[in-house]
Amino acid sequence: MQRLTAGSGVEHSEISADAEETTRFVQSWLRPSTPGLDPSYERLGGALVAGGEVLRPVDLGPGTAARLHLGQVSPGERTRLPQAPALHVLVVGGTATLTSYGEDAELRDGDAVRMRSVTEASVSVSPDASQAVSLVVWALP
Repeated sequence: MQRLTAGSGVEHSEISADAEETTRFVQSWLRPSTPGLDPSYERLGGALVAGGEVLRPVDLGPGTAARLHLGQVSPGERTRLPQAPALHVLVVGGTATLTSYGEDAELRDGDAVRMRSVTEASVSVSPDASQAVSLVVWALP
């Protein structure tokens, strides 16, 4: 996991460390709450939290009101989503069920959902699933 704050400007490129392996990554851009800050870069180790009750919040640095939460939901587990005025939930790998206010929606690898006024939501993975699901969750003001 890496965090890059472009601030007043940066040059950036992605290069795979292994020419034989496929690299897969999620890249998101946010407009800062405070423009013109100094650029910054941080490599964040251990970004994913394995299943259970917690999504790990990620510090996005100064200048943004959004919050990023990362987690991994294993087969048979459920993870509660944060409460926020708006959520953007991205499923990476596998299939999961999003439950909110008693309604279920199936989400597959690459699916995303945007929700407003969220006070009750969770993501679960079937006990019969062959793999865990990674979640990228943006809590937006």
